[in-house]
Amino acid sequence: MKNLLFTICLIITAGLYAQTTHTINTGGFYYNPSSLSINVGDSVIWINDGGNHDVNGDISSLTSQPYNNPVTFDSPATNIVGAIIFGYKFTVSGTYNYDCSVYGHASQGMVGVIIVDTILSIKQKTNFINIYPNPTNENITISIDNFNGNIQTEVYDLIGNKLQSTNETTISLQDCANGIYLLKVSYGDRVQEVKVIKE
Repeated sequence: MKNLLFTICLIITAGLYAQTTHTINTGGFYYNPSSLSINVGDSVIWINDGGNHDVNGDISSLTSQPYNNPVTFDSPATNIVGAIIFGYKFTVSGTYNYDCSVYGHASQGMVGVIIVDTILSIKQKTNFINIYPNPTNENITISIDNFNGNIQTEVYDLIGNKLQSTNETTISLQDCANGIYLLKVSYGDRVQEVKVIKE
């Protein structure tokens, strides 16, 4: 009986901390989804829907400059329909930009981004910031666990331009282009930065 209970506990614990495998479809000038938020330890596979494509997370095909991703990755190209172009397990948190370096596909909009977040322990979640929905089409709502004071939020683009500042808990990104934005959320004596995706 003890062995059975121990086995059940192990299965439940493994389920709570299980990693996820995400799929990105790749085809004529697209990665779908082009923006993806995952947890550390999750894996991503890119499937070829058609055409000749690769997954280049090293040197930007648009600027010829390094992406400076937390970890560099690059795959060979394939034109086999249904093939896995590339698979990668993300073990380092951060933002990973990538593109297709084949035949100028990146200049046709074939670029993507993966945001890898660390799974926080229960203790770390004492003042966990909730931002939803993320990704969003228009509005985002901010709440902070175990905090009832004023929240001040500044919205920045990825090159550091401040787009807005508000103490409202619902923020409109309606006038912002699709992409990734950085929120600086100030509450009490703390400031936290959170990335949000506008689709």
